[in-house]
Amino acid sequence: EDMPFMPDGTPVDIILNTHGVPRRMNIGQILETHLGWVAKAGWNIEGEPEWAANLPDGLRHAQPDQTVSTPVFDGAKEEELQGLLSCTLPNRDGDVMVNADGKARLFDGRSGEPFPYPVTVGY
Repeated sequence: EDMPFMPDGTPVDIILNTHGVPRRMNIGQILETHLGWVAKAGWNIEGEPEWAANLPDGLRHAQPDQTVSTPVFDGAKEEELQGLLSCTLPNRDGDVMVNADGKARLFDGRSGEPFPYPVTVGY
């Protein structure tokens, strides 16, 4: 009940100190966090954005809770993940919870006030 929560009321499960794990993470692990959110939310790519040119045809649309993978050294590029984040499906209330930077507005679980800056979230 005291955990920070997203605009739709979904509480976060774990909080990592910015001086702890994220400083020890490499860029691939951060991108995996973003890809996990995209897979959880699902996506719908409309039009022909340049960043999606190399995606297989079957990956233009996906329902929530997808299992996805990407090759280790020749996998999804940062611009592809940012594009997918911008195409995530809205929740049942019609809200997109995470922006193209992989960050979301979180609210303090005790006061209900929003935190001053968006926070990286993933799944």
